[in-house]
Amino acid sequence: MKIVIDFQDIMNKYWGIPLATIDDIKSIATLNSADIFLWLSKKEKELIKVQGSAQINDFNQLKKPPVMLETRPENLSLWYLQFLKTFSQIKTDFHYTCHFPATRMQSAQRIIRVHDPYSDSSQSWREFIKKDTLKNKVARAIRNESFKLVESNSKIVCNSKFTAKRVSQIYDIPINKISIIPNGFNWQSFESIENKRKLQSLYTDYYLM
Repeated sequence: MKIVIDFQDIMNKYWGIPLATIDDIKSIATLNSADIFLWLSKKEKELIKVQGSAQINDFNQLKKPPVMLETRPENLSLWYLQFLKTFSQIKTDFHYTCHFPATRMQSAQRIIRVHDPYSDSSQSWREFIKKDTLKNKVARAIRNESFKLVESNSKIVCNSKFTAKRVSQIYDIPINKISIIPNGFNWQSFESIENKRKLQSLYTDYYLM
């Protein structure tokens, strides 16, 4: 079983969705049948080489370490390519994505990992009446539209019952069509994360689970 995971902007970020994605990868790696490929741009891989990454070192300790696949477009290009292009050069059984829900890989089952609904309304125009930067408004509207376009033929996996109910209500998706898999929990990793957050001036006295 081959699974390609959208891995752009994940490494060396010790918060939220990047951490949850790392935990998902480690969980998937426990499946003997899983061959994991990390889809990222050449620029992102070069950045990892320069900066180094404790998370990549952790991956290399796995029984079957993930393989980097350097064919991903940069985010600016993927914003529109997800609507226009099928990535036919990538042969995989599953494609795991979060921020670019409409990305298509030929003959692959799409898995959309939802940590929060892409919007609080299925009507994307409502994003433009909120107080925020134009860039963030556009990003949320595009994610919202791309999710609506593909949700009916994708596997939707939420991180909690609360998120699943919100997604069901906003997009009118039957709740039994949504899977719930909580984020991973590794208490031993907290000390390491805390030290890195201190170095990046991101330290707080609590963890958002």
